[in-house]
Amino acid sequence: MDPARRAVACGFAASLLLGSSATSAHPLGASSINRYLDFQYVGGGRFRVAYVLDFAEGPAYAEIDALDADHDGAVTPTEQRRYLASRLPVLVSTCVVEIDGERAAPYVVASNIETPPGEGGLQTLRIVAELAVEGRAPSGGHDLALRVHDDGFAGVPGWREIHAEDTLARDAAPSALAASDAGPSPARVVDARFVLPSRAPDVAGVRSTPRRWLGLVAIPALLLLAAIGVVVARRRP
Repeated sequence: MDPARRAVACGFAASLLLGSSATSAHPLGASSINRYLDFQYVGGGRFRVAYVLDFAEGPAYAEIDALDADHDGAVTPTEQRRYLASRLPVLVSTCVVEIDGERAAPYVVASNIETPPGEGGLQTLRIVAELAVEGRAPSGGHDLALRVHDDGFAGVPGWREIHAEDTLARDAAPSALAASDAGPSPARVVDARFVLPSRAPDVAGVRSTPRRWLGLVAIPALLLLAAIGVVVARRRP
């Protein structure tokens, strides 16, 4: 997405957030968990991944109970760091990445956590992180194949998406969970395949500090909210 379109999308999502969070329950239901993954090739066989995990009021309750370790009703920066250090690697471990058929485990580079207000005096919880995945760099005119599979929280309702930047072409239609018999369901993509053409430029020299990238990685969080807004709009009679 070019910068102008991204800015428009972010503005729309931000207005959606400000306009709905204080007056309505979580748009995909109080029991939902929503996940967004966005892969970007940064050269040298390395991928940078924007990771957003959004817990609605129900599942957030248990997470916040663990987050507020001393149960005093106030979450300190120390408690945030300890929670993310212990919990985030477990959450990320459900994401299986294969680069040219070889397993490559994502690891956490930077992370942040938010607890926006929800319905009935409860809070929601959102984890935003930068992950990294490393594999062999493409060479000799060989296209690089990337497969991503993440079926975490399989029994929990919610919106799930796996996306990649323009450098990566989607190799096949993404695999999604079947819609619930109870009614229309949002997209739940659990498996996606991409191809990095051998002609793609190697940008191994392009790096950003975790703090700077963490600001950029918040964009998918806003886009996730925008997508949820679209789902809600489509459900209205």
